[in-house]
Amino acid sequence: MKILKRILLVIAIILLVVTAIGLILPSHVHVERSITINRPQEMVFDYVNYIKNWNEWSPWYELDTTASYTQAGPPSGAGAKLSWVSTNKDVGTGSMTYTEVNAPSLIKQDLNFMEEGIAQGIYTFSPDGNGTKVSWSFEFDTGFNPLLRILGKFMDSMVGKDFEKGLSKLKAILETIPAESIQEEIPLSDTIPAAI
Repeated sequence: MKILKRILLVIAIILLVVTAIGLILPSHVHVERSITINRPQEMVFDYVNYIKNWNEWSPWYELDTTASYTQAGPPSGAGAKLSWVSTNKDVGTGSMTYTEVNAPSLIKQDLNFMEEGIAQGIYTFSPDGNGTKVSWSFEFDTGFNPLLRILGKFMDSMVGKDFEKGLSKLKAILETIPAESIQEEIPLSDTIPAAI
């Protein structure tokens, strides 16, 4: 009986320590990566703004190429929405919706990961020499949940590499398209089903 009490006491102490540590950590989580693309700002912005291009440079598309994607609303600008359904736990089910679009410098999106919660994605575009600096950030608020706050502390290392991969793919795609191309001629994604 004494052993059981000691075990319960140790568990209680561990839970208290974890809770205390979690509540000390910030509730706001922010991950950000940037890259410079040797193309005009308007061209880079227009490519990202056209939501059907997402799977061309998404760092997660290759994890499940059989996932189902559905586009709704306008193809670009505020209200453009892309939903996905995947049996792969690393892709899951969710949607992203452009909520604020200010050409050619800003795109904000709501990311709905269903049971995992809602976050915000932000893309900013600014001149950088002869090219364009693209910054991709992800943020959410953990509230008072101490476990989410602890998880948030590791989010940069968990998601940052994916952002770097996606931005590198975006750079590679755009730098193969002639800078003088008319935006409507930018190749659209072949990876999204025709039903979209």
